[in-house]
Amino acid sequence: MFVQIKDNQNFYRDTESKALLNVNKEEFALYYAEREQKLKELQEKQTLENKVNKLEDDISEIKNLLQQLVTRT
Repeated sequence: MFVQIKDNQNFYRDTESKALLNVNKEEFALYYAEREQKLKELQEKQTLENKVNKLEDDISEIKNLLQQLVTRT
């Protein structure tokens, strides 16, 4: 059973679990949209970090190969 919170018509209390529920669908949709955007940004950041790390490794490998070429001649 749900009981409406006195001070806010968008919140209900589940009397069994004592959970506080927001029944405003617009706020709920906005929360999920913001959450998805943050997850997307986090994934993009991780992808960029991985690319930078790969480039650093590649540059280091090229540098080592150049140093080997210089020491051979």
